[in-house]
Amino acid sequence: MAFPLPPRTIPQCSACLRSYAYAWATLSDTSASQNALRQQTRGKKTSAKASGTVPARLLKDLPGFGKAGSIVPVTRGELRNHWLPKRIAAYVTLIEQRQLRRDNIQIVRDYNFGKKDDLAAAAVAEPAQTSEPTLVYEQKAPEVEKLTAQRSMDLLDIFVPHRLDFYREPIMEEEKLEEPEAAAEKKEDKQQRSASSAASDLLAARSSIAREKPKPKMTGAIYGSVSPHDILLAVRAATATNDEAARVVIAESDIQFLDPQAQSENKIKSIGDFTIELNIKGAEEGIRRNVRVMPQESSREPAG
Repeated sequence: MAFPLPPRTIPQCSACLRSYAYAWATLSDTSASQNALRQQTRGKKTSAKASGTVPARLLKDLPGFGKAGSIVPVTRGELRNHWLPKRIAAYVTLIEQRQLRRDNIQIVRDYNFGKKDDLAAAAVAEPAQTSEPTLVYEQKAPEVEKLTAQRSMDLLDIFVPHRLDFYREPIMEEEKLEEPEAAAEKKEDKQQRSASSAASDLLAARSSIAREKPKPKMTGAIYGSVSPHDILLAVRAATATNDEAARVVIAESDIQFLDPQAQSENKIKSIGDFTIELNIKGAEEGIRRNVRVMPQESSREPAG
C-alpha cells in the first residue's frame, strides 16, 4: 500500500516519522488520515485590541467623573498630558487592576457628579433672587426740539444767500459770414456806382477778402438744467454751517419758480437771472432769492 503523503512532505525527523506512520496505520478512513497527517499551518497571530482608556485613581473631586479616591476610565493622552502634571489623578497598578477584576468592580465614571449640587444650589438661590424686583433701565434717545415753520423761515432768511450761482455749459452755434457777392452788391447800392465799377470792385473783393473761419455764437440755451433738487442741495449746504439751521426740514416741493418759462417746465434751461420762492408749509410768508445761471467754459468742439 502506498504512503498517502507526497515525498516532499515526509518529515526527516524520526520521531515525527513514527507519529505519521502510527496515524496512518490506526486511521481507517483515507480522507481522515490525510487530514490528520497533513502538516499543520499556523495562522497570523492576532493581538487583542488595546482599549482606548485606562483606569486612573482621582486625587481630587472632578465634576463629571467622580469624587477623590474613585477609579474612573480616562484616555491615555488625557491622563498623561493633563491629569498627571496637574495632580488630578494617578495610575492604577496591575495588582490593583487584578483585585478589581476579582471583586467584579466596574470602572465607570459618574457623569452627574458635581452637577446635581449646582442645580440644587441654583434652585435654592432662585427664590432669593426673585424676591426683589429687578430694575431695568431703558436708555432713551435724546429728545430734539422740533423747529417751527416760522423759525425755520427765519433761519433760511439768515443763512441762505440772496443769490445762488450755478454754472452750466452753453449751447453754441456757428455764425454765418456774409458772402463776398452780397457785400459787393450792398456796396454798389450805397455808392451808386456803374455796372463796370461794380464788376471791378467784385473782382477786387474776391481777390483781397480772405475767407474767415466762422466763430461760434452763444444761443442762450444750456446743456442740462437747474432743477429744484439742485437748488435744494445749495440751500442745505448754506444752512449746514450752523447747528440750528442744519435742523431745518425743507423739501423740493417748498421751492417754487416765479418766472413763467421756468415755472411751466419746473426747471431752468437757459442762461440768465431767475427768481425763486422758498416757503415751508405752515409759514406765514416765504422768502425770495435770485438764481443766476452763468456760462461755463465749453469742452465741446463746434460742429463744422
